[in-house]
Amino acid sequence: MIETWKDIPEYNGIYQVSNFGNVKSLSRVVVNNKGFRTIPDKVLNAGIDNVGYYRLNLSVNSKIKTFRVHVLVAMAFLNYKPNYGKLVCDHIDENKLNNNLSNLQIISIGDNIRKNRAIKRIKDLQK
Repeated sequence: MIETWKDIPEYNGIYQVSNFGNVKSLSRVVVNNKGFRTIPDKVLNAGIDNVGYYRLNLSVNSKIKTFRVHVLVAMAFLNYKPNYGKLVCDHIDENKLNNNLSNLQIISIGDNIRKNRAIKRIKDLQK
């Protein structure tokens, strides 16, 4: 499979995300207190948040916002719009660190809860 890059909505020309779950900052010139500075292309290193997802900060116009990487992939490739309550971006294989596009799906929060309960029941039976 070939790695494909797309602009992250609301960050066009600044950040891109790939179908493999990589995020990069695009080359650009920014104004700072000393004049101008050129920022080169750079693949960003994501950290792991307190519940086990890759996350990173994106900045535009001095405003910093934190995103989980799987949500960025879904926004760019699946036209997902985070709405925190109706639809969620789900990891099909339950691996929170596998942000490959083929491992993500948009499902209702109810379906996600039912899926998680079913997985927990299966794990409990295997004990």
